[in-house]
Amino acid sequence: MGTSFIVSLTSEKVCSDVLNTLEKNPQIQIPLPRDVVLPIAKGFGDEQIEKLTISLFEGLIKAIPDDIESVEEGEYFGYLLPTLMKAPPPSLKEIKQEDIMAVLLKHPQAVNWLEETIENLIKGFEDSLKKLEGFKKRLQTSRNQIIP
Repeated sequence: MGTSFIVSLTSEKVCSDVLNTLEKNPQIQIPLPRDVVLPIAKGFGDEQIEKLTISLFEGLIKAIPDDIESVEEGEYFGYLLPTLMKAPPPSLKEIKQEDIMAVLLKHPQAVNWLEETIENLIKGFEDSLKKLEGFKKRLQTSRNQIIP
């Protein structure tokens, strides 16, 4: 994602016309593939997109680490859930889930990409959990050896 996308969202003009801005400025890097995001986003109204953009930007600012440059590009999608949780209304909560699914299902490539990305995130989380469980066991074993 480059930080260029996040920085561009500080502009009210960009937020009010984010799709047009992204289409006319390919140098602005976004965290998701353009060929996936732009067709989906066009399925929503301009006002909804503007409200979502502002809301997601506010949520993202709260969710990402202060040193965003240290975040690996592959981890950006992992910040989506915390971003959505921290995003103030209006957010996706105001759009009916059926409407979101209807727009998504019109774009099989996007659905496939999302499924693959989510699967990779799940695998990453599972690997992290296994490492944490291993560390916890070593910690407990060490503690038991010291404290009978």
